[in-house]
Amino acid sequence: MYNFNPNFSLVEDGAPKADTKAGQIAGMGGLTCQWVNNTSKETIDVAVAKLGDDELTALKNLAITESTPVPTYGAPPLEGYFTVIGSEGEAQIFTGSYWIAARSVAFFEPGDAEQLATAAIGHLPA
Repeated sequence: MYNFNPNFSLVEDGAPKADTKAGQIAGMGGLTCQWVNNTSKETIDVAVAKLGDDELTALKNLAITESTPVPTYGAPPLEGYFTVIGSEGEAQIFTGSYWIAARSVAFFEPGDAEQLATAAIGHLPA
């Protein structure tokens, strides 16, 4: 996170909003992290879940209808989607058996989430 923006700090007990993709992942028992901008108090939520093929297919199909396909974050076989909901940008990345979501008012366009998405992908078990 420091390389993304050194003004962000981890929120120890942070939880994503329930009505977000990160909140949905939290509800599935996935891993979630939240950071807060020390100046503006804006947050960034990143979440990841390992899912079965049927769940992933359903989520990908939903993402296609809700979002705009974006350039992939990293090397194929990845699928990436981005949408703006209110004032928050939300990225969804599908790779292997993983679903990653990142959401924040700091994300105005797909490239804004790319550095964090790439880092998350790089830390997934093979």
